[in-house]
Amino acid sequence: MKIGVLGGSFNPVHNGHIMLARCAKECFGLDKVVFMPAGNPYLKHEMLPFSDRVKILEAALGDEFEISLLEADGEKPTYSCDTFEYLNKTFKNDRFYFILGYDCLENFHNWRNPERILANCEIIAASRDGIECKVMRKIADGLQERFGGIIHIMEFPDIDISSTDIRIKTQNGEDIGEFVPQKAAQIIKNNGYYL
Repeated sequence: MKIGVLGGSFNPVHNGHIMLARCAKECFGLDKVVFMPAGNPYLKHEMLPFSDRVKILEAALGDEFEISLLEADGEKPTYSCDTFEYLNKTFKNDRFYFILGYDCLENFHNWRNPERILANCEIIAASRDGIECKVMRKIADGLQERFGGIIHIMEFPDIDISSTDIRIKTQNGEDIGEFVPQKAAQIIKNNGYYL
């Protein structure tokens, strides 16, 4: 199977994440896309507990996408190089595609062991904020030359949504229904998350 993996803190998940998963699945003929929330992402701080972020994810995704709890261990930082090496060794008949946004691709050379990531999956990098695909292709080509592997560029419409903005809107008592699936917005409201 061709399996897309969309990782992140999902603090909280929003419609942009879901549209990204749908676009990658359709454009690359993926059999499924799995959302993989990070238990303790080493670059992020002040997040909802893992179980609460998963609860919001479950409400947002319904039956459309799966959720992997592989990175649930909050005791230590999680690194993509370890995750994809594990997936590749464990599920030998599957091919994995790591779905990233432009900002992630731009900083990919700073990640831990990027060559190990590229040895165990192909990357699908989505354009963002009007960045031209040829600019992204140049970045991708440089990364491939340096680290090996395969990096695809996927055209993706500009979507002005961020988890940070959603948290701020929630703190200010604003409605987030247009940015987050309705069931997820209700869980955030009912539990007083991000207040």
